[in-house]
Amino acid sequence: MPIKTDYNGFTLLELMVAVAIITIVSGLAIPEFSRWVEKQRLAGDARHVHGLFQEARSRAILTGSSVVVNFSTGKGESGTYLAFIDVNGNESQDSEEATVASGHVSCNTTITASSFDPNGTGKLTATHTSFNGMGLATGRNGKVSLADSQSRTATITLGPAGTSSVCTGS
Repeated sequence: MPIKTDYNGFTLLELMVAVAIITIVSGLAIPEFSRWVEKQRLAGDARHVHGLFQEARSRAILTGSSVVVNFSTGKGESGTYLAFIDVNGNESQDSEEATVASGHVSCNTTITASSFDPNGTGKLTATHTSFNGMGLATGRNGKVSLADSQSRTATITLGPAGTSSVCTGS
């Protein structure tokens, strides 16, 4: 009886080598993937704050009322924002004033600073800004700074005409 020399399939040694290679590659790729995800979260939070400014400005123009945008520094759920229609002009949300948007940044993102020029003096002293019925930012300028746990940063700058822009750092 002839011995069969034509085998189909893999040997146990070949499978073990393949598993070892996959384990090594995964071990190298997973930390890099985690850093990439965190970088994307920071960029997403920066775009979200930028969109918040645009939404507040649009709502101010639509309603003809002042819309206040307030920020609280902190990480994750502690880093909050609130935009509301300020009917009585006291820059504080009362029970009859509608919320435009509210929320917080993602878990590894920190709102490190929010500073606005409330009186147009050039001094960034307030943690909030507002848009008047024409969509112009009161105080003329300001910024919100974000950071992640890898020390990457993003700054959302608010200009005098009520427009905003995003700048991401390293």
